[in-house]
Amino acid sequence: MIYRIILLMLFINSIVIVNSQTTDDSISNEKEYFIKAHTMAANEFNDSLLREYIQIYPEGEYIEKATNNIDICAWQNARYKNTSESYTKYLKDFPMGKAKKLAEQKLASLNDTIDNKE
Repeated sequence: MIYRIILLMLFINSIVIVNSQTTDDSISNEKEYFIKAHTMAANEFNDSLLREYIQIYPEGEYIEKATNNIDICAWQNARYKNTSESYTKYLKDFPMGKAKKLAEQKLASLNDTIDNKE
């Protein structure tokens, strides 16, 4: 439970930081695109716009935040599916991911359940 709260806080914090970095009334196209991508990821656990952001702005100001949010999206999708395959995929795609320990625990728990049924 605490890990979920921490991941959610990281996700929310990244948009708060982006919004607080505005130095004038104009919003750059890059920032606007990142906010749109982040919002889509937060609402739908869909990282496609974040991945596009990285392709469009490979040296962009929000690359680290985008990468972190992609990790969080992948974790949320794995958690939603709650299958051995989904956790294995998360661990393969994000071997040093923010939810690595949780994914390993979930995977072990699911594998124990399967072993006990056999």
